[in-house]
Amino acid sequence: MGGGVFKAALASAALAVGLSGGLSGTPALAQQVELTRGQVFALAMQQLQAGEAAKALVLANALIGANPEESAPWIVKSRALLALGKARAARDAAQRAWALAEKQNVRFGAAMAMTESTRATGNLTMAQVWSRFAYENAKTPGEVQLATRAYKTIQAENPFSFSLQATMFPNKNVNNGSSADVIFIGGLPFVPVRHSGWTTELSGGVTYRFSKREHGASFIGLRGYLAKHWLDEESRNEILTNIDPDDTVHDFDFASVTATFRHVETVGRMTYSFDAGLSRSFYGWEHYADTANVSGEARFRLSRQTELSLIGRARGQWYADPADAPVYSFDLGGKVRHTLANGDRISFTLTGETAFSNDEPREYLGGKIDVQYEFGKPVAGLDLDVSAYLGYRDYAVSPYDPDGRHDWSYGGKISAGIPSISVLGFMPVVDVKYNRRITNVAAYEANSLQIGVSLKSEF
Repeated sequence: MGGGVFKAALASAALAVGLSGGLSGTPALAQQVELTRGQVFALAMQQLQAGEAAKALVLANALIGANPEESAPWIVKSRALLALGKARAARDAAQRAWALAEKQNVRFGAAMAMTESTRATGNLTMAQVWSRFAYENAKTPGEVQLATRAYKTIQAENPFSFSLQATMFPNKNVNNGSSADVIFIGGLPFVPVRHSGWTTELSGGVTYRFSKREHGASFIGLRGYLAKHWLDEESRNEILTNIDPDDTVHDFDFASVTATFRHVETVGRMTYSFDAGLSRSFYGWEHYADTANVSGEARFRLSRQTELSLIGRARGQWYADPADAPVYSFDLGGKVRHTLANGDRISFTLTGETAFSNDEPREYLGGKIDVQYEFGKPVAGLDLDVSAYLGYRDYAVSPYDPDGRHDWSYGGKISAGIPSISVLGFMPVVDVKYNRRITNVAAYEANSLQIGVSLKSEF
């Protein structure tokens, strides 16, 4: 604002005198009033806080008339117009404030003004975006809390929600070949082929809440997934010089699109959800399969710290190749999640699974144990999440072994978010994954270590 003298227009000066209480409101005295810009700005803020938006607007316009290139008065004007019910004009003023803002604290105020005014115009999605700009420019814990609360409030109001995730990692087994050194097919030895390169995974979707009640809501959505592989030079040459002319470097790309339905309801201490989806997948950019799945979950709060979930899933997959018989799989399990006194959370999941098909080698019976530990507070500046699993599947029939196929699998994942270098509330996450499958049929051996980077919202 500066300490220089600000000579307001007669109406504004008279208003300022009346607000300050230092002089009578007579025109003769009003004409002699001289206030600094800082004093006028402070008076405008006082009027906003007192609910006198019209008076605050007069003072803001006086400040803008004297210096239209200063951001802060435009923020006051936006807030005053919003209080007067003029949302679009408030948004226009907030846009001007954002364009002029140079200091971080002023950018925060301008972004919050954009958030509030855009929300009032009904564009809730863009209001969420602006709340992220406010979060990016927040300097104090109070400002961080204000921006986060604004985002979550608008998110709860918005019937649309969007998701987007991208991950990239080096991949030494793009084609999911066996990790065994030698496999035997029909008694003959073969060296499995494993192509190397980089894998990029993209997933995203949009969800629309078409029904909302006091204790429940229903959603429909559309979700997409793409796994794009970039082969190294050696692997590319192997494929391009293959005797099969139909082989291409895109043979291992995978994509899918899924239409979804979800319903969530809370009854007393229980929350249940029902999910359904129809998807079509493509392998090597050719139609691979169509899938239908349904799942249900019932969550019971046993105490303030402990929650129990019962989970059931059913899935049917019909392949594009008529020679491949459909597969129907079913899972049934339970999950216990407990919050520790220090805020950390630990969960245990036990799942039984089975699959049926006219193609007997696709049928199996098995189970899996998952353990996850989420740290409630940053560890050495990192948001940590650690998980591990152990599973077993028994295939009674295998074309490679008269005793069938018996798989043990285990692995783990460490996710480390780095909030110190977040952008717009999105922080990079380093994921380290290890998966191992031990089986009596060497063609299905698997051993992989992946290190990738993705983005995750902080709120």
